Amino acid sequence: MAIDISKRSFLRRAGKKISEVAIEQVEDRIPVYKVNWYRPPFAVDEFEFIVSCLRCDACINACEVDVLFALTAGHGTMVAGTPVMDLTHNACLLCDNWPCVLACESGVLGGNQVTERSNEVSKGQYNSLGSQDGKQRFQNNSAESQSNTKVPDSNPVSQKSKLPKLADVAINRNTCLPFIGPECGICVNVCPIEGALQLIDERPVVDNQLCVGCAQCRAACVTDPSSIDLLVLA
Repeated sequence: MAIDISKRSFLRRAGKKISEVAIEQVEDRIPVYKVNWYRPPFAVDEFEFIVSCLRCDACINACEVDVLFALTAGHGTMVAGTPVMDLTHNACLLCDNWPCVLACESGVLGGNQVTERSNEVSKGQYNSLGSQDGKQRFQNNSAESQSNTKVPDSNPVSQKSKLPKLADVAINRNTCLPFIGPECGICVNVCPIEGALQLIDERPVVDNQLCVGCAQCRAACVTDPSSIDLLVLA
């Protein structure tokens, strides 16, 4: 049975109104969600991320150090399946060529911001890299840093693309060793961004204008719990 013009117009307006209400509800809840986690490198704004992410796990599988994981339904059905970074227990190596970004097919990881893409490495090859190589590289760097020797950048950050801001960093002066007596400096030695973390009067000082929040310093910190706190971006 054909629907007359008046009914079709009514249904179109009703559908549009329902969509607008749904969008408003998502936007209202985003500030609550956003304070709880760290999105992958180059992530678009939270609303677009939630709406457009395919929940395909491609970026998670491409990560060499298993720093990415998918949120569960316990975090809310609206964000379930979307990828976030575990920067509390792990660190982002700021990989050259950004395999997680290249693996993203929906575009929510802002692939257009990465100006250098490898034509020789396919997404399948990224997925086959596994996590052990990346983990071992970071562990080796952390071990070398304990000798207070500047760690060579074994996986240099590509300077051809703008670095993503993942989080802000703060030093807990109540537990950080140089603030309570013993010398240290391991965090400064593993920091991959020149000038982001420096020793001033033998104490670490963070410049959050330069720091990208990769959490390599936090992962290398010898205190338990770590004396380096991460702050979710507003």
